[in-house]
Amino acid sequence: MMTLYKRNPAFAFILLSFLFSWLIWISSPVLSFGREDVQRLLDMTGAFGPSLAAILITFKLEGRSLMPDIRLHLSIFLVTGSMIIFAMPSIFEMTYDIPSVLVGLILADVAAYVIGMAIKHRADIPLCSSAVSYKHHRRWIFIAALLFPAMVLVGSLIDHNLGGTVMTNYHFGGVLTNLLMMVLAIVVFAVFGGSIGEELGWRGFLTSTLLENYNPILLGLFIGFVWSLWHVPLHFNGFYETGSFETGVTDALVRFVWNVPLAVLFTWVYIRSKASVLLAIIMHTSVNASQYVLPLSGGGIEIGMMIMIGFTVLVVFVDPLMRDGKKARHFLYKL
Repeated sequence: MMTLYKRNPAFAFILLSFLFSWLIWISSPVLSFGREDVQRLLDMTGAFGPSLAAILITFKLEGRSLMPDIRLHLSIFLVTGSMIIFAMPSIFEMTYDIPSVLVGLILADVAAYVIGMAIKHRADIPLCSSAVSYKHHRRWIFIAALLFPAMVLVGSLIDHNLGGTVMTNYHFGGVLTNLLMMVLAIVVFAVFGGSIGEELGWRGFLTSTLLENYNPILLGLFIGFVWSLWHVPLHFNGFYETGSFETGVTDALVRFVWNVPLAVLFTWVYIRSKASVLLAIIMHTSVNASQYVLPLSGGGIEIGMMIMIGFTVLVVFVDPLMRDGKKARHFLYKL
């Protein structure tokens, strides 16, 4: 492994990401002793595998220390820890005791480490600078934030007109309370729901590394396949509440169907936003949080996925940067 990250950093990144995440996800049902809340927190910790792998390999290649700035780390930990203790139970209807609090604080510490390293090295390491800046093509922040929610909302509108039932996952009280809880849920999803834990890896490291040699379409398809495969244990360890092995297999296969084209869209936004990982984090958050905070129907989500696949095909045909690797690299790096 010590020489692999120098010879083939992309493969080393994939290996480390899977190793960290899968070890936790496969063992979380046992380590949690059947406690659902503890397992959820362990599984969320496992979702930081890609960003941790990206930081490890990047900093090793750069010859930099992996030690965080203690003062910055503690400051961020106070925020993430408070979110775990005070926000998480309301969002996910969790009940805390000493074991779940301890595991939650480990999750908060991991999140604080990733965020702190990105902020500390934002001026001298591209992986980190792209993670905290959106100065190039700021209009793309709206596309990243609203593209997926618009698709599933249109899908739900179509489904509703066909007789589908609209559902919501939040019932906290009045309009203002619901609005505040929706905002809080979005922040929680951004920090702990996979966005920050994954995007420094999939987009910040793997996309930027492979884009040097590969066509953006093929790159998006490949990362989509790896990204989908990485999620597979979550379909069998109870995180997605699939209910049975057969349902887990079906859901895992369906994930490949929609996650692969979604990765192509992520690649498109990454290129057009001048390699902004922050926009990838925003887009990832919008995908995950939409299904929680928006009034959607079950059939509407499926229709929204079909709209997303169609839109991905349109992007591939319309945008020349997606079909020409040289043009994409020139656009990004002005070669």
